[in-house]
Amino acid sequence: ETLSRMNSFRDLIATPVPRVVQLAGGEPEGLHVVKYGGGDEFRAAVSLLHLQIASQAGRPCIGGALRSRIVDAARAAITLAHESETAEMLEFKGATARADDVMWESATWDLQFLVSTPVAGVEDGSTRANLFHHGWLFRDAVSSGVSGISRWPLIGVLEPAGCIGEDPGDGDRLGTEPSAPLDGRLARMDQHVHLVDAYAGGTRDDYVALLLESVPGMTMEDALAIAAAEDSAGGDYHLGADMARVLIDRHAAGRAAVVCVDTADAAHPRVLITILLIVDDDNATSVANIVRTVLPTSIESSASFADVLTAVHQAAPDLRNLAPPDWLAALLDLTAARPGMAASDGGTARSGLPSGHDGSAGSRGSAVNESAVSRSLVLPAPKASGSDAMPAAAAGAAPASVVPAPPAVPARPVSPPFEMGIPVIAAAVAVAAAAIGAFILLRR
Repeated sequence: ETLSRMNSFRDLIATPVPRVVQLAGGEPEGLHVVKYGGGDEFRAAVSLLHLQIASQAGRPCIGGALRSRIVDAARAAITLAHESETAEMLEFKGATARADDVMWESATWDLQFLVSTPVAGVEDGSTRANLFHHGWLFRDAVSSGVSGISRWPLIGVLEPAGCIGEDPGDGDRLGTEPSAPLDGRLARMDQHVHLVDAYAGGTRDDYVALLLESVPGMTMEDALAIAAAEDSAGGDYHLGADMARVLIDRHAAGRAAVVCVDTADAAHPRVLITILLIVDDDNATSVANIVRTVLPTSIESSASFADVLTAVHQAAPDLRNLAPPDWLAALLDLTAARPGMAASDGGTARSGLPSGHDGSAGSRGSAVNESAVSRSLVLPAPKASGSDAMPAAAAGAAPASVVPAPPAVPARPVSPPFEMGIPVIAAAVAVAAAAIGAFILLRR
């Protein structure tokens, strides 16, 4: 039976998940496990293997039961929000659409497979991590140079096991609101980016003049030094916020299906399902060494998901026990992956389940705009700025040479300062105020 399951996975094609170079030098167009606490307090896990999974026809083969479960959870979360939150808050979150307004039959469904280390540079055992989806949410926005954008997607963790646990919160008034649900529910989580304007909307000369006029005792030399420091931050995107939290024990393996539902466009919702496997520090290098033999390394390359999964299971027996073929097969629609077994709607993948949530056609039809196999490149772990810069090997993860480096991208390097989620409309003013305030404290 196990062998039969593994052979079924051969009809699934795996291609590397691309990255968004404008975001921290290369955030993936998918899930990234990080630890983010505001400001420069940012540490990243190493994505040992991050693949887009689709059938040979380019359709994500997501089982009808899983689709139904996600649609039901999303509808319940949207309904609860409309019952418990003010109209102003719903407007702020971009969540004014009601459950019946979301056109699930027009949804785009993406399926990814991520093998990740725990968060790098953390010495203790169980630690908080954040489930960031910025590259998937904002790829098009940042490519067009948008100054700032915020989304509140519905995020949840299905069927967690092993090292992945629920974050208890900080004991403040927010409670567990920033924590990703692990009980089958979905909840809205702030995910935003904003472009830093080093001179608060003016020119460099204006900024220097503002410093000279606003700060007692400011000299031209000091003003020019502050302006020079701001130069390095201008044009960078800052990411936030400290939400979508889970706990991860870095000394154990774990598995889950992480769900992110973007309903910002209710007529065309988007769903990303990530099969997440966490490998403990002790096995990270062996996993990286083995999976590289089957890892697609360029935009044109691909591999059989069966070969990828076999390699992962050989490298980490704990992952084989936590994520056996039967568990994965229950999440997927393996029959639709086989050539000649396309859905009955003329070749499109099965819908967002408007009628009974079983994949059959409903009153709005059954066609779904499934995403094609994504463009490809392999993701290295991004580096944080300042004292949080941490090479992968320092955290017990695989050396950088183990994972093939991505092709050179003709884009300006982007330093990745991260800060707490603040309203993007105030970001530019905050930069100038912070610089002036820091100078005053230093003079004192």
